[in-house]
Amino acid sequence: MDEIGALSIRLQRYSNGSWTTVKTYSHTNYTNMLGHNKRFYVSHVDYSGISDYVYRADVTIWAGKNGSGDSRRILTIAIIA
Repeated sequence: MDEIGALSIRLQRYSNGSWTTVKTYSHTNYTNMLGHNKRFYVSHVDYSGISDYVYRADVTIWAGKNGSGDSRRILTIAIIA
């Protein structure tokens, strides 16, 4: 693989019956989100949530080689801060 990892992470908070994006991370601003020339890649971003709120992440993952590849959207489970 030329690249593997996350293209974007939208951190969402649940409030008043709906999910609202509170922070967006992009691989163009956080270069550690994509690994290069790796078969497996693990990375992270940090966010300080507000206690007692419920959060989840909407993540677009990517794997590609020679300029073409495939992406998928994943919603994580919700957690309480």
